[in-house]
Amino acid sequence: MRKLLAHSLLSALLLLLSPLAQSAESLTSQQKTELNRLAICGGISLNLNDEAVFKRYDAEIRKTLSSAMGDKSEAEIKAVSDRLTQTYSEKLKAYPTISQSKLFEKACRPENVKMDENFVGLRIGEFPKELQDKISDIATCAILSKQFGYQDQAKKLTAANLLIVVVGGLNGKNAAVNELRSLYRSTTQVTSILTPEQKKAQMEESCTRVKNYKNTFEEARSISDK
Repeated sequence: MRKLLAHSLLSALLLLLSPLAQSAESLTSQQKTELNRLAICGGISLNLNDEAVFKRYDAEIRKTLSSAMGDKSEAEIKAVSDRLTQTYSEKLKAYPTISQSKLFEKACRPENVKMDENFVGLRIGEFPKELQDKISDIATCAILSKQFGYQDQAKKLTAANLLIVVVGGLNGKNAAVNELRSLYRSTTQVTSILTPEQKKAQMEESCTRVKNYKNTFEEARSISDK
């Protein structure tokens, strides 16, 4: 888990989403990270209907792929490039346009982007509403679980939530920790005014919803196992 959390979102998304795993095995870790950044930028430019910008990133993606797929035809390289960009385009369509634009300004516009543990992407409030609700439910379930003595459950839920904030917002580990710390602080304040009976009912309600987030937790576990 520690090893994963030391990486940026791009490394995590590579494990989770990359459609080029077998086609570009010879790429270095740095090249894969850069390739995914380029694909995110290409995906956003597609969603924002900026054809000129998309063509620029498409060319850069194919250039990067060519170094690992030298024995492949241009058509095959283009197919991998298209598939990679479309993967991110579809994933990012769930995000508000303003959030995609903000992500582009942070991850794509600067000439020298340093994607490290301190990289600040999107805040939780800029995620898709459905994802925000999941993060909030997980936080509530974790906080109240800890208060009722379910320490192990609280730790696992918080670790999963941190992964979601890293992956969901292009955040480095430290930025994600700060975001989650703020959410947990506000959630603790809200639940502090509840009676013990109300807290128990709230825990059961939020934790029941969390149990239905099967895909979210499976994705988090699949990343942490790498």
